[in-house]
Amino acid sequence: MKLEHAEHLPGFIKKEIQKMQTVIAPLMKKSIIYRFLAFPLAAFSLFHLASVLFLAPAGRGAFISAGIFAFLAALGLAFFKEAGYQHKQIQKTIRLYMLNRIKKSDILSEERKNAYTRLIAEEPSAMKSFIEFLTEEDRKKEMLY
Repeated sequence: MKLEHAEHLPGFIKKEIQKMQTVIAPLMKKSIIYRFLAFPLAAFSLFHLASVLFLAPAGRGAFISAGIFAFLAALGLAFFKEAGYQHKQIQKTIRLYMLNRIKKSDILSEERKNAYTRLIAEEPSAMKSFIEFLTEEDRKKEMLY
């Protein structure tokens, strides 16, 4: 999840974002690896597949080469698809993290926690509501202690 001007956020928000990043780090690593493999593999294979199909003379070797390049291109495209799936899992994990964090709060009332839970469940970009929750929770904590 991208945050502009993260260096200007208060410490309690930075700490929570770092915890969230720790939770999603394995998924991010997988997604980056899949994307890193997908593009070169698909581009290389599709280029060579086209050159074999259109420029090479028809023969047994050309068909075998075409089959290998088609397989590698399909593998590259599968990596793209898997990277997209990993991205969706990252978004789902972030949302679950936020909802669990709100649920665990013992500072805010159930009514306020339910309101934030609804906002995060409904909003496409829930980070703003999560930051509002953390800010409200921190203010209440300061008032209590």
